[in-house]
Amino acid sequence: MSPEVLVGICVEDSIEMIIGLLGILKAGGAYLQLDPDYSPEYLTDIICDSQVHLLLADEKSRSILPESKEQIICLDQDSPIIANYSSQNIASLATSASLAYVVYTSESEEKPKGVEIEHRYLTNFIQWSRDEYKIDQSDRVLQFYSISFNSPVDEIYPCLLCGGTLVLRNEQMLSSVSTFIQTCEEWGITVLNLPTPYWQQIIAELDNSIKKLLPDSLRLIIIGGERVLKSSVKSWQEVVGISPQLINTYRPIDGTVIATSLKITPSVTIQQYLLDVLLLTYKPIF
Repeated sequence: MSPEVLVGICVEDSIEMIIGLLGILKAGGAYLQLDPDYSPEYLTDIICDSQVHLLLADEKSRSILPESKEQIICLDQDSPIIANYSSQNIASLATSASLAYVVYTSESEEKPKGVEIEHRYLTNFIQWSRDEYKIDQSDRVLQFYSISFNSPVDEIYPCLLCGGTLVLRNEQMLSSVSTFIQTCEEWGITVLNLPTPYWQQIIAELDNSIKKLLPDSLRLIIIGGERVLKSSVKSWQEVVGISPQLINTYRPIDGTVIATSLKITPSVTIQQYLLDVLLLTYKPIF
């Protein structure tokens, strides 16, 4: 596979999904993230607009993909055929300026647009993330976000490249906040990367019991995606304090995952935090 070849991947959260992403990058191509939960009409629009050369899917997701001239490979159903190929290590021809992946804006947009991310920007972000989050081989990072968003990049690559353990979430753990936290405890999760609304839901539902119920293993929570309510920041500071560490990030769709970050500590007042939300004193990653 030559650089700049775009491959669509429409697979439910699974080991096959991670293998597919890494395989595309290793082969020198770039991937387009396709969420199986999107409507068939939206998936058709993205596939046509992006002009992908190849589609990776699983048997369940294959049924919602449009009939097209592109070759479709089912990672689970075609696994016996895939296993016959050579396992010899290949040399990638991709450079720092080569395309790494494409992510599209929300399905709710009137005309969604694709954002192209090159290897150099992905590499820069991973290096920053490794240093900022202090991820190492002892960490167990939960992969929470859907593949169609930019955020899985923040969860998957820093963890794997630092030798940590990536743990894929399941639907059962999202049945309630208490079930989610209990499952994180059972799995020994050390790093969570959550949408701001879900983090605020945790605070609202667990109230003063949140500190007692948070997993002992948890050392870091990263939140982002939407504006944080000052009442939530105040509740977190009063009840949780400094452990686990809380980091708020700003995530523009036209960038590589995030552009700025702020560690929320007791020394950060509500007034200072509100200024930081306006990006006046956030720490830039570039």
